[in-house]
Amino acid sequence: MQNIHNRFAPLHRPVVAVDAALNNSEPLERTVNREGAAGDSDLSTWLQAPDAQQDNPQVNSKESDVRELGAGELTARELAAGELAAGEAAASECEFLHAYQYSEQAGWQLQPRAHSHHELVVVREGVLVCRIAGQELRVSAGQVLLLPPTVVYDQCAPEGAVRLVNIGMRWTGYRPGMPTSVVDEKGRLGELSEWLLSERNASFQDAGAFRLQLLRAMVCEYLRLSEASGWEPQQHNPEHPMVRTVLAFIREHLSEHFTLDDLAAQAKMSKFYFARAYRSLTGLSPMDHARLIRLEAARELLLSTNLPLKSIAPQVGFASEFHLSRLLRTRLGVGARQIRSRAVG
Repeated sequence: MQNIHNRFAPLHRPVVAVDAALNNSEPLERTVNREGAAGDSDLSTWLQAPDAQQDNPQVNSKESDVRELGAGELTARELAAGELAAGEAAASECEFLHAYQYSEQAGWQLQPRAHSHHELVVVREGVLVCRIAGQELRVSAGQVLLLPPTVVYDQCAPEGAVRLVNIGMRWTGYRPGMPTSVVDEKGRLGELSEWLLSERNASFQDAGAFRLQLLRAMVCEYLRLSEASGWEPQQHNPEHPMVRTVLAFIREHLSEHFTLDDLAAQAKMSKFYFARAYRSLTGLSPMDHARLIRLEAARELLLSTNLPLKSIAPQVGFASEFHLSRLLRTRLGVGARQIRSRAVG
């Protein structure tokens, strides 16, 4: 796959091009390119034409029958106008963290672990067996697995070799109850994941913004496939003003001890009503969310500094390095040394 910087610089209105492709009912190999001829299956053709909406009448026809949208859905008009306010589009509420791949032989097994962020696991070759939340899933090539934060899971390849592409992200627009896996029927998630993998360390101008657009396209496609499978979004709203107020307090007082009463005071509610309301808006309890934010802050310090764990612990609100180390292992599935070694690698 050619380097994206060389392949299509300058990149104009990438979000519009992505949205046009996602709304296109044709398979990738029939997407119309900039010259108006049918393109190949390379995703660059899919994203290439910023004016794909004008070139492809099937895309234009979508705007005439747009139904009323709930939070988390995208329209070409909104994307083109750049009017995606926080909370109005779930796909815009994500941040790219990493992309890497596993190429493992038959018998490979990943020990139980959990993350503080979301992971998209794209099965490119073979069959992956994943045990998550008491359920065993068999995920074959052409399927994609979504691992939410805090959920313990393990993976293995009992039937033969597997190749996986893992995409890590913070996704505040995630809605609990979304399907754990989807079938990548048009191959878009697979190609996007390979693209992100190849460009994960690119440093050309606007590389970070481009990676984010590719990630948003993946999220958009996962949402589309989820709804096509019959899933209906729940009415969570992680960008609710009350949630934003509480999160701002948590981040401002990260090194300090605070209680559920302190958080409820910020929301001006009783702690019992606050806890129920917060969970209904975010899918997480307030203190568990605070704990995850502390762990993510510790992870960032491990990656970006040479500070020892005993110095990091008080900065992120843990009484001791031992408590922090234990939570890193039980909640994220990795220790401090492993996190730091990944940064070096």
